[in-house]
Amino acid sequence: MDVIGSKNNQEKRLNILIMPSWYFSYKRDNVTAGIFHYEQAIDLQKYCNVAVYYPFDQTVKAVMKHEDRGILTYRSEFHRKERIRNRVRIFKTFQQIKKEFQPDIIFAHVANEVGKYAAFLSSFYHIPLVLMEHSSTEVSLADKVGYYISKYVYEHCDYIACCSENLQNNLRGFFPKLDFHVVYNGIQPANIMQASVKNYRAGESVNIVIVGAFYSLDIKGYQFLLPAMRQVLDKGYKAVLHIIGDGVYREHFMKIAMELGLEKECIFYGDCPREKVYEIVSQMDFFVSASIVECSGVSVQEAMLLGKPVLVTKSGGANSLVTEDTAIVVDKGSTKALADGLEEMIRRYRDFDTEKIKEYAESKFEISHISRQYMQIFRELVS
Repeated sequence: MDVIGSKNNQEKRLNILIMPSWYFSYKRDNVTAGIFHYEQAIDLQKYCNVAVYYPFDQTVKAVMKHEDRGILTYRSEFHRKERIRNRVRIFKTFQQIKKEFQPDIIFAHVANEVGKYAAFLSSFYHIPLVLMEHSSTEVSLADKVGYYISKYVYEHCDYIACCSENLQNNLRGFFPKLDFHVVYNGIQPANIMQASVKNYRAGESVNIVIVGAFYSLDIKGYQFLLPAMRQVLDKGYKAVLHIIGDGVYREHFMKIAMELGLEKECIFYGDCPREKVYEIVSQMDFFVSASIVECSGVSVQEAMLLGKPVLVTKSGGANSLVTEDTAIVVDKGSTKALADGLEEMIRRYRDFDTEKIKEYAESKFEISHISRQYMQIFRELVS
């Protein structure tokens, strides 16, 4: 059924309130935090009325309502040590949102974060709640507190969307009586790239790229990938690893790269806007994800959308997104497995069909396709 084209859908545009667990603050102290939620809001606006409510903004006072780059946005003051006051602010802000925006659906992201507030508001005001879960069970259900918060939220949801089959299966293992569905993260199309003459490729080498923030010492697997690169180079292969991402541990891994003698074979770009990420990745020969734990893998989806074959570890979410025609999959947490995978991909990357990889990614992950899936869900909940 064409959700958007039916007569009933044209009669009334639904009001969808997105509640993200992370988002860029009013002062823009991190310009990439929450960019996924902003892009989702922009695309959903083709089909419905959208507002974003970010209840965790530490850069505003009281409540702020403003038009933020085309999106009606509410923000409320938040301080980690003011637990009671935070709850009062969230409740009062939502009263204002309900009066002014009149949401038909609350669309929250991550149970253990904003989800617990959204579940209460949904129950109190009798507004259907759709939850998109991005957090891995290794993180969200690591202790009893996380388990019971998540259980409360999931039990109060009208629809729970998981960003990968792996996450769906894991959550079913913990909560077998609840319904979990798969709706992938929506990915921006390749046409967001601007025309550019800049060349990011390094000479005649095989150009490899990874996109992963340095917010942990172990999760993204750099501690295995960098030594694996050393092993591949020592076998005589000419390759350069382009590394996109920032975080508190970036200098730590830059130092490791230097100690391994990889200062010329590892290029660290830091944090980049989405357009530049696409521009760099589009010029590479293949993409690598070395993660230990991955709930999904947006950067893997983006690389495939750009037609790049991918080398991924068995981190959970990322390897559940790929096929034999798009990727090579190796064991996680192993320098040898990554080195063998890199060597195989260097030999085989030209054998992958770029157009088939693009077609696969577009049919499964392209953002407008995902928005239409959500519109189907929203319509069914309010019908």
